[in-house]
Amino acid sequence: MIDESQVMRLEEIGGPALVVSLIDIVQQELPARIAGVRAALLGQDRERLGSAAHSVVSSTGHFGAFGLSDVARETELAAAQSDWPRLAESVGRLEGLAEDFLSYLARERARRSID
Repeated sequence: MIDESQVMRLEEIGGPALVVSLIDIVQQELPARIAGVRAALLGQDRERLGSAAHSVVSSTGHFGAFGLSDVARETELAAAQSDWPRLAESVGRLEGLAEDFLSYLARERARRSID
């Protein structure tokens, strides 16, 4: 779930250039952050997993990707409890939501042109 009003608010604040710049940053960084979550899960490294999940929360919330942020937050909390079955499920959901979010960002970026 994405709250598109958040993107519109960013555009009101800084125009299309700000939105495109932020999209570029997220498109560049989010795949590595998600990969870090997966690697920490596979290594059963709860501290690294919690930190990686938190980085997803902080990089997606300002775009209104609240579903993705919520699952990342759940993952962060579950990591603190070393709840590995729950974490495996959460990380799978996180990966799917991140893929959807990146597709959304690509569409939003394509809608904006900077001269």
